[in-house]
Amino acid sequence: MQLKNTFLIFITGVLFLFNTATFGQVTDINFTPIDQIIQNGKIAFVTPAFDIQKNNSQIKYTDKFEIPLYILSEDVTKKIIFQFALTNKTNNPTSYYFFPGKYFTNTILYKRSGEQLVSLPSISPNLANSISFRQFTIGANDSLIIVAEIFQLKSYTNFFKPTLINSQYVSTYLEKLQNEKKGEGIITYFFCGMLLMMIIYSSLVLWRGGSKAYIYYSTYALLLCIMLFTKHFYFGQISKTNFIFESYLDFLLQGIGMCFYLIFMNEFLECKIKYPFLNKLLFFFTVCLVLILIGFSYRHFYSNDFYIENLLENTIGKGLLLLVGFIMLVYGYFNWADIFLRYVAVGTFLYLLLSSVSLIMIWGNPYFSSNHILRSGLFWYELGLFCELLFFLMGLVYKNRKELIQYIKEGESLKMEKAKQELEKEKAIINAKQMTRNKIAADVHDELGAGVTHIRLLSEILKSKSNKDISKEIDKISIAAADLLKKMSMLAWSINNKNDSLQNLISYIQKYTNEYFEGTNFKHHVNIPKQIPDKELAGEARRNVVLCIKEILNNIVKHANATTITIKIETNSSLKIKFIDDGIGFERNPKNEFGSGLKNMEQRMEEIGGTISVESNGNGTAVILELIL
Repeated sequence: MQLKNTFLIFITGVLFLFNTATFGQVTDINFTPIDQIIQNGKIAFVTPAFDIQKNNSQIKYTDKFEIPLYILSEDVTKKIIFQFALTNKTNNPTSYYFFPGKYFTNTILYKRSGEQLVSLPSISPNLANSISFRQFTIGANDSLIIVAEIFQLKSYTNFFKPTLINSQYVSTYLEKLQNEKKGEGIITYFFCGMLLMMIIYSSLVLWRGGSKAYIYYSTYALLLCIMLFTKHFYFGQISKTNFIFESYLDFLLQGIGMCFYLIFMNEFLECKIKYPFLNKLLFFFTVCLVLILIGFSYRHFYSNDFYIENLLENTIGKGLLLLVGFIMLVYGYFNWADIFLRYVAVGTFLYLLLSSVSLIMIWGNPYFSSNHILRSGLFWYELGLFCELLFFLMGLVYKNRKELIQYIKEGESLKMEKAKQELEKEKAIINAKQMTRNKIAADVHDELGAGVTHIRLLSEILKSKSNKDISKEIDKISIAAADLLKKMSMLAWSINNKNDSLQNLISYIQKYTNEYFEGTNFKHHVNIPKQIPDKELAGEARRNVVLCIKEILNNIVKHANATTITIKIETNSSLKIKFIDDGIGFERNPKNEFGSGLKNMEQRMEEIGGTISVESNGNGTAVILELIL
């Protein structure tokens, strides 16, 4: 019996040595780390319909490849057949998980037994995000040749990186996988925050009545924000959700977002009015991008030819976007005076240029494989996005400042125009009033004056033909008519706007005083300034001043017992008229006539913002009228 067992072990060893010589070097799995990359093995690519168990002998393996292996676009839709040999030198059976890489949808393990392939149980970890993990067990002091049938995700970022994971540390490995880009994630979330701020800003501007172009920018920012957030949130997760996003949704979100960005630029730059040819170009590029997205979606769901799908996404689509950036830069250069276009053009060009650098980083992942952030494709894409946002904000600040200045100018212009209209309206009202006053003055002077003059003339004629008793009454009528004529003349003078000046008032005072004292025994002197300021004086003010002067002169003649009167007129900041007589003085008493008249004069001067004062010492009286000019 012991001899039989020894013989079986010997035969197994011989067969294993034969297999390893035939199928590749052996990997010793007696290790303590969490994971170990399988560097030795053979690989082949077959069609999805290829039956590995029936056609095992037809598989053409190659061992000339490096791990990690970048999957070429012509091999993305094929199945990977990977064969590797293992040995367990310990005295205990051990279980491990085989993990082909991030973007593989299914894994089936087989154990090679001679020329036959025996399928192993499909055992996955009882953990989320571990779709392509498969467990196998290798016995104590045993060797094993495993053939893995691996189904790929349709993604140009796929890399084959076969790894053995200690069953005890699967959750630790998954955590490690998801934390590989932790530092990069902080930057990603920062950019997402910036995009959210732009969405809020655009929404507020739109709510306050801004251009409808902000709708397109908000949509663009929202789609990019979702794309970036989802890309990092699902990073390292081996799940169906991540597979859908990585293989299809990320480009769809980016492409639709760029469509809205092109529409936004067309609207915001007012290309239809300012740059008609650029308007047509941007419209053409938007239509092309929509067609590319439709073609990409069709090829993704209804074709196994990944080459065209990859061509549409990474060559035609992103090449088109780079061309847009170049054209915007050219337009910005030849329209350098349009500062906002300059900012947008430079920002767009940098965004698309750095996006191309990002694409190169992704394509050349084996050559740039490192956790250093400067070798991350996502970082360069986000840097381009940051440049676009930065230059757009700079342009927006300039544009808003310019629009604010224009708004203020227009507001001031409207205010001035409104003020001008109000002024013209007030001027029209004043002119209408003045015309009315002038008409009344003319009517008083011409019609009423002529009528009163006629009455006086008739009274004089009647007086010459009547007896003495009747002539006395007629004489009263003549005197009353003459007095009324003077009052009407004064009224016509006060309401006529042609007389609304300080010069005219002083001339009237001088003329009236001379006429008043003509034929009397009073000595009068009127002192007038050599230079009279060119000041406007409304009819109401002139009338009240003249009425006060008449009252003062009348009181001096009747009550002062004076022989001499001097009138001094001063014109500085105010009009000051001083009446000085050599009479008996004045004692204010409301019961006498002068006291009552003084009260009326005070009221008249108060109405026009002036004052009247009386100075009396028994040797004469000084009455002063003062009106602020």
